[in-house]
Amino acid sequence: MVETARAARDAGHGKRGAIYDAACAELGMSRATLLRRLKEVSVTDKRKKRADAGRSALTRDEAALISATLREATRKNGKRLYS
Repeated sequence: MVETARAARDAGHGKRGAIYDAACAELGMSRATLLRRLKEVSVTDKRKKRADAGRSALTRDEAALISATLREATRKNGKRLYS
């Protein structure tokens, strides 16, 4: 399984299908099952954290302005004139 994952990762464009087909025939499973098992075995990178994470925030005045604008733009039937 690990060899198949490594070979598929290193394969060029359009060559993974043949690797998957050979592995399916060897292991006796469908492609969907093989891909599900490969997902369990392979290691993936975590998503990159934003550079400004934790440093961006609204001031109270900005939040109040946004809230007031949204409240004014809401009609009596609950529909908003703009978002």
